[in-house]
Amino acid sequence: MSVSAIKDVSMKQREIRTYLNNSLVQLIKPSDENIYKVYKVLNISRGGICFESNENDFELNEIIKLNLLLNKNSIHMASGRVCYCNMSSDKNLTQFGLSFLDNFIDADILRVNIC
Repeated sequence: MSVSAIKDVSMKQREIRTYLNNSLVQLIKPSDENIYKVYKVLNISRGGICFESNENDFELNEIIKLNLLLNKNSIHMASGRVCYCNMSSDKNLTQFGLSFLDNFIDADILRVNIC
C-alpha cells in the first residue's frame, strides 16, 4: 500500500517525545544502499522518530536503514519501520513515523546531545 493511499493514520503515544529543531536523519532504502536522502527530524523518542518529507516515496511497514544526526553529529544508526504518515498543515509536506527495530535510543544519549 503506498503512502498516497493511506489516509490519516494515528498511533498511540507510548514514549515521551522530544521536539527538535536541529536534527536530521539520513535514510537508506534497502533496494539502493548507495543512495541516501536527508530529512528534517521533528521529534524523537526512545523508540523512534517523526520526520518530514516533501516526497511520498515511503510505504507503510517499509523497512529503512537510518543514521540519526543531532547537532550535525551522528549519534545513532539503526533499522526502522515506517509506522504512520500524516499530512502536515503545509499540504506539500508529509510527516512520517519511523519505529526503531534493532537499536533503541538510550535516554542519556538524547539528554547529552539535545541539551
